[in-house]
Amino acid sequence: MATTRSRWLLPAAAAVVIAVVAFATCRSDETPPEPSVAPPPVAEKTPAPRKSRRGAETSTPPKTARGGADSAASANGSVPEDDGFPFVDVEVVKHDGSWASNAAIVYALPAGTTTKVEPPNENLEDGRCRLHVMRAGKYDIGAVDDAFAALAEDVEVPREGPLRITLPEPAALLLVGEPPLVPDDPGWLGVEFRARADGERLASWPGRGQEIDWSVEGRVEQGTKRIDVVVPKGAAGRVLFGSVDVDVMPGRFTAPATLHLVRAGRYPLTLRLAFESPGASFPRLAELRATFFVGEVGSNTAEWSASLAANQQVSTLPTWLMKIYAAANEPDGTITWKGNGIAPGSQPFSGLARDTENVVDLTLRLASDAPAPDADAPPERGLFDTMIHLRAAAGDDADLPSIVRLFFTDTTGYRISTEQKPGEDIPMTGPGDSWLVATRGGWTTEPVRVAAGPHADGSTLTLRPGGWLVVA
Repeated sequence: MATTRSRWLLPAAAAVVIAVVAFATCRSDETPPEPSVAPPPVAEKTPAPRKSRRGAETSTPPKTARGGADSAASANGSVPEDDGFPFVDVEVVKHDGSWASNAAIVYALPAGTTTKVEPPNENLEDGRCRLHVMRAGKYDIGAVDDAFAALAEDVEVPREGPLRITLPEPAALLLVGEPPLVPDDPGWLGVEFRARADGERLASWPGRGQEIDWSVEGRVEQGTKRIDVVVPKGAAGRVLFGSVDVDVMPGRFTAPATLHLVRAGRYPLTLRLAFESPGASFPRLAELRATFFVGEVGSNTAEWSASLAANQQVSTLPTWLMKIYAAANEPDGTITWKGNGIAPGSQPFSGLARDTENVVDLTLRLASDAPAPDADAPPERGLFDTMIHLRAAAGDDADLPSIVRLFFTDTTGYRISTEQKPGEDIPMTGPGDSWLVATRGGWTTEPVRVAAGPHADGSTLTLRPGGWLVVA
C-alpha cells in the first residue's frame, strides 16, 4: 500500500500548473472564481497541504467542501467541474454510521479495472472529501480505512450529489494465551506479531473481485492472556510472528475467530527432499525455490532453494542440499508447499516425538514450465562441482571456531552461504568461476577461485586469523 500521494507536476504555463495542483486536492469552502477571472500568478498559488497514505499529517489539511456538487457547478450550470476537472464529493462512514477516520483514503479506478500503481486519490477530513479525475466517465470509487475497504461501482463522474460509501462491519479476532507462553525460557521478552490478509486477489487499491491487503500489528509477552484485534467481518487472514518462539492455532482464520497462542516448534523436524522424476530437468538455467508450511501454522516454517543448470537432472543435486530443518506445533498434521519451479504439493505426518529428531520424507515435482529467469541469478556459464576441504593453518588452531560460515560469490554479486566444521570435507556445487571464502569470529580463509566443471582433488580452504578482501 502506498504511503504518500503523488502530484502531477508539469512544466507548463502558469494556469496549467495551477489546475494540475488543484486536481489532487480536497477543495476548500471558497467558491471558485468565474471563468472570466484571470488565474493568479504561479508564485501566489500555494499547493494544498498533504497527508500520507497512512494519514500522517504534514500540516493541517484544508477544510473539505460541504455544499455538494451544486456549489461548485460551472457558470452555465451544466457539468460540475473544479479548475477544469470533473469531480465527485465522497462521504465515507463506518458500519455504525459514524464518520471514517481522517486516515481514510478514497480513490478512483476506471470502471471495471484494477491497478498496481497509485490511482487518483485523496484523504478524508471529517468523513468527506472531493475527488477529482482527469476526464468524465464511469468510475469505481473505493475507500480504504486501515483494514477496511469498500467499492462503489459504475459511478458517473461528474456527479451532482455526494456519494456515500459504507465500510464493512467489524469483527473481533481474539488471541488467547495461557501464561507463561514460553515456560522453558523465563527471560523471554515477548515478540511482535502481524495479522494480515490471506488470499490470491489482494491489492493496495482493490478493484472489482479484489480484497484489501490489510495488516494489523501487535505484541505478545510472557503474561499475555488475551489480545483483541479488530478486522473486517468475513476477512480471511493469518498471523505472523517475529520469532519462532510462539505461534497460533489454527494458523489461518476467517473473522470473527479465536486463535490460541502456543509454544512453537515443540516437535523438531528434518525434511528429506527427493524428486518424483529423478531425470527431470529444465532446458535453461532455473532458480528453484519452495516454501514449506508445517501443520496449521500461520507463518512460513521452512525455505529451500537450489540452482539447476540447463538440462541438469534433479538427481544430480548434492545430497546435503536435499535436507532442511523445520518444526511442528502438534504431533499430527500436514506439510504443504509451493514455490518457484516447484509444483504445489502436500503430505501428512503423524506420531512426532518431543525433543528428538523426526524425519519426514517429501517427494517434490518440477513445475510444468521453467520459472522465469531470476534477476539475481548467476549467468548461465556452467557449475563447479568440488569437495571443500576446510583446514586450519599449522599452529593456529588454539581458538579455532567450531563452525565456520562458508561463502561463494561470483562476479555478478550472486552469493550463497552455508556452514562447515573445520577439518570436515563437504561437497559443494555452484556457479562456475566463483570465489570461495570461509569466515567466523576473526578467522578467514584466503579466497579460492573455482572454475566450472568437476574438481577431482577438491578445493582446500585454510583458516588463519585476520581477514581478506575479495574484489571480483
